[in-house]
Amino acid sequence: MAIYTTFFLCKPEELPGGFPGWRLPLAKPVRREFRNPFTGELSVVEPTTTLARNAPSTRRNIRPSRSRRLRGLSGRPVAPFVRALPHWRRKG
Repeated sequence: MAIYTTFFLCKPEELPGGFPGWRLPLAKPVRREFRNPFTGELSVVEPTTTLARNAPSTRRNIRPSRSRRLRGLSGRPVAPFVRALPHWRRKG
């Protein structure tokens, strides 16, 4: 079974218009406690102060694919909200 992914570009405040019920990130990190359903152990997720802009760059050059299997992605359904935005579809 293949996994199809569509990457698209939009502003965060536009997401709820295209995806009803979408929740925007919180203004401040929140400490969360949850119980592992398999072990019953209590786990805590602490907010970190490391900012993403300090992370190394993962930018890559994107080239159009000449593969027949990837060209077939254009016929697959995409939400109209995403279709109107710059987007890139991939398989796998």
